[in-house]
Amino acid sequence: MADGKFLHMRCCAHILNLIVKDGLEKLKDAIENFRDSVAYWTATPKMVEKFEEIAKYVHVKIEKKIALDCKTRWNSTYIMLSTALPYKAVFMRASRVDRQYTCCPTEEEFQFAADVTARLKLFNDISVLFSGTDYVTANMFFYKICEVRSKIREWSSCGNPLIEEMSDNMEAKFRKYWTEIQGLMGIATLLDPRFKHHMLLYCFEVLQVTNSDEEVGKVKDTLSDLMLEYHIDEDAGTSSSTIKPTVENSGFLSSFTARVANSQPSALRFKSELDRYLEDEMVDIQTEGWNVLV
Repeated sequence: MADGKFLHMRCCAHILNLIVKDGLEKLKDAIENFRDSVAYWTATPKMVEKFEEIAKYVHVKIEKKIALDCKTRWNSTYIMLSTALPYKAVFMRASRVDRQYTCCPTEEEFQFAADVTARLKLFNDISVLFSGTDYVTANMFFYKICEVRSKIREWSSCGNPLIEEMSDNMEAKFRKYWTEIQGLMGIATLLDPRFKHHMLLYCFEVLQVTNSDEEVGKVKDTLSDLMLEYHIDEDAGTSSSTIKPTVENSGFLSSFTARVANSQPSALRFKSELDRYLEDEMVDIQTEGWNVLV
């Protein structure tokens, strides 16, 4: 199909992981106290019980238990930080009642962790979205990737040197793997009635592509070529002699329909079908319970 040019496509979830892991390399020292703190208070059942007692003393409800992360899995680091942050008062109190606990994060480190967690939430949410199994995902890839790129650029001038370094690392990895990210992602976006070519154009502008209109045109042409190729394969297995008029569509009208169909080149028929779809009104993005396949 299409001379095999769509046989290779990079895994979006995997590249997203690579981008975040590279970014977190700059932050590993800054979150070390959180890792050590969680390790200390989850080392034994007795330590967990003591942590919970301190939480009761400072009137903090334990809704989620703190858990140590796996250094090779960034999303577990995100979960560790986001779970530990609500227990700031508990950690602070624990550092005063337990002399052996010497790795309590500082006020500045808590604030920094909150900033990092807020940014990592975007990646975590998108990873969960991409990994969905009971809904279609391909139509979301392109615009979510563009959202990531847009946020990374924002972080590059946030004023926090560590966050800006994280952003630079992420940007470098993004350019390495996603310099060109159209292809099937663009086609899937085009086939989403909520987005069509308008979303494609917006995404190319976000990616700062100089010839956005031309790139959208390329995606349209590729889709048109694919539709034609599918149609040719379908026609190859169907002989015109096997077409029989039905009772509802026989006689003069049937002959007329067959003549019109045979007089139009396949490319023209399918291109006009695509054009009609693109010219139709888009589905409201806010429509509840909407399914792209229905």
